[in-house]
Amino acid sequence: MNILLLLISLIFWVIFYSFYLLEEEGTYLVSLSWNLIIETIIFFIIWFFLFFSFSNFSFEEKNKSIPKKYKLNINFNVLLKLIQLFVKKYLYYIWIIFLYVSFYIILKYYWYTNFSYFILFLNIVVLLLFFITNKFLLFRDFIKINTIIFSLYYIIVFVISLFFHPIFLWKIDTLNTILVFSFFILTFYNDKNLLNNKKSDLALTWNFFIYSFLFLIYYLKNYIWNIALSIEVVSIFLFSFIYFFITKINFFKNNVKLLKVISILISYISIFSAFYLLSINEYVFISLLNIFYIAIFNVFIHYKYQNYISFLIFFLWIIYIVFYFYFKNLYLLDSWFIFLWLWLGLSLELIIYTYFYNLKYKQDYYFIHIISYLISFFTIVYYFYHFSFDLLVLGIILFVIALIALLSYFKLNKIEIN
Repeated sequence: MNILLLLISLIFWVIFYSFYLLEEEGTYLVSLSWNLIIETIIFFIIWFFLFFSFSNFSFEEKNKSIPKKYKLNINFNVLLKLIQLFVKKYLYYIWIIFLYVSFYIILKYYWYTNFSYFILFLNIVVLLLFFITNKFLLFRDFIKINTIIFSLYYIIVFVISLFFHPIFLWKIDTLNTILVFSFFILTFYNDKNLLNNKKSDLALTWNFFIYSFLFLIYYLKNYIWNIALSIEVVSIFLFSFIYFFITKINFFKNNVKLLKVISILISYISIFSAFYLLSINEYVFISLLNIFYIAIFNVFIHYKYQNYISFLIFFLWIIYIVFYFYFKNLYLLDSWFIFLWLWLGLSLELIIYTYFYNLKYKQDYYFIHIISYLISFFTIVYYFYHFSFDLLVLGIILFVIALIALLSYFKLNKIEIN
């Protein structure tokens, strides 16, 4: 599946680039973003990412296991097996992609330009073939290839519409996007019950949740007219739903680790969208509640899995709350005392905290102390940038920094990490 996604992205890039060249020559073609170069760049980036993500360039270790005298010999049987593997697993998908593209180009030649109806027709045909003759591997694969192609297509549509150029999807597109969901479910069912796979396809699972994430944001945005709030609400719902509900379903029992990773990543998106809403003073109460919930969730994740990205998210919550409180309520006072009291006080409190609380992991002590050092550093830099120089204040700053360093030294000197 990984290689298949790579090939699809490469093929789509070539197709859109060819369309772009035709448009440059004066042949008008319909584009999702009204600029074919955008689709070209997007699919090239996807292809580039997948190529380096799913390729193995470590030839050195493999060559060590091969006797020197055989290194230059070409084993025809190995080459034949690779060709056979390609034919069995991927050639089928490639011809379907070219078949679909050829159909659309032929229809476009006769001035048929509504791609949404073309997708709906293919979806209905494939769905009927699957239910009528689902015992044939050919038609089960039709479901999978339709899922891949059209989910990627609508993912690109959602991304362009949300972040680049608004695209209005008609009711026919809504029906298509719902059919894509049904194809995902049927594909997972095929893998588990008909093909007896122990785990769902990794790339397909990622694709499903990325598609779900963007699908929910796009349609929620049409009701609340705020992309940032849509991202926050969908992220909160989706990561909670995946982590606390989906992972408990027996159908996904072999993909629990992947699902938890996906849910944690979505929680990161949700907290940064909440930070953004706070920075522009919109939906403050909702954002503060969500930030608190996400921060506690990430502390739980760190406590359970020793995930330091989640632990960092928790400290970002603390830092951002102090930051928000200072710049919203105290910044206009322009007081160096309040500024240093808040930020150097926070840095000192983190060090003192490690004296009174037994942390689960020894590395946590070092992590918290590093966070304290960083807060102190940026506090001093901002002070000399914003406030005037004063010898008395400089002496106070140096005294607090010395105290932080001394307390940190005595604590970390007792922590030994094997």
